[in-house]
Amino acid sequence: MSHARFVDRVSILSQSLNVALQKVKTLQDSNATVEENFKKEMVAQQRLAPLWERSTTEARARISELEEALESERGKEVQQAASWQALAEKETERADAAETKLALLETELEDLHAAHERMQEQQEHQRTPGTPSGIPHGSFAQCQTYIAIN
Repeated sequence: MSHARFVDRVSILSQSLNVALQKVKTLQDSNATVEENFKKEMVAQQRLAPLWERSTTEARARISELEEALESERGKEVQQAASWQALAEKETERADAAETKLALLETELEDLHAAHERMQEQQEHQRTPGTPSGIPHGSFAQCQTYIAIN
């Protein structure tokens, strides 16, 4: 091999070596950047992990508190509904009793009204001449008998 060829060959190999070394250096720099970013991310994750855990624990505790409060309120609502139901039943019974009493009183009033009308009719038919009211004159016993009949 000639010396000129050998120098050309060394020059080409030297350039190839320089390119390869440049690639290695670029890859090493890139790897160092990636490794540095990874370490930064790990540090950030290590700082955030306890915060996330604490936040999760607090959220679970709050959820438990709210669930207990909800159950307590549901229990109170059930008791209150039962109380209202009992009161409604009691008031319904009272209203039914009042309606029954009212019906009896209306019947009694109608009976009294009818008796009053009959009494007025009897008084009209039994008026004794000479007395303005139609009530017969005489002893107290006769008056009581008249009132009892009419």
